[in-house]
Amino acid sequence: MAYHLDILGISEVKKKGNGKLKLPRDHTLMYSGVLKDTRAKEGVGITMRSNIFAKVEEWSLVSCRIPTMHTGISSKHLVFITIYAPTEDAEIFDKEQFYAELEREVVKSQNKNREIIIIGDFNAGTGNDLH
Repeated sequence: MAYHLDILGISEVKKKGNGKLKLPRDHTLMYSGVLKDTRAKEGVGITMRSNIFAKVEEWSLVSCRIPTMHTGISSKHLVFITIYAPTEDAEIFDKEQFYAELEREVVKSQNKNREIIIIGDFNAGTGNDLH
């Protein structure tokens, strides 16, 4: 089955550095990975059709867990924030840093009167066993 997706957020890209790759079927992947001298275990990206890629105004790499993409799709200016949150087992400092970075990006985009779309993996849990 083939899916015809315009934009897709991807977690665990597992690439080093950051950049873009041309993909089949007229898509481009923009990604933010780990440092070059680190094991490629994290990273996030966003893949999009070429007609959307042509409207990318800004691509910001906040961290290997948070890149942002500003676009001028139609008459709206949209900001896609792709995320890959630390798991519950991560160090408290890492979790607090991640959510502080995410909050800064949201506030920065709101100050520019942009529509914000957050996509990705929050590593959230639900159920009765939550603490």
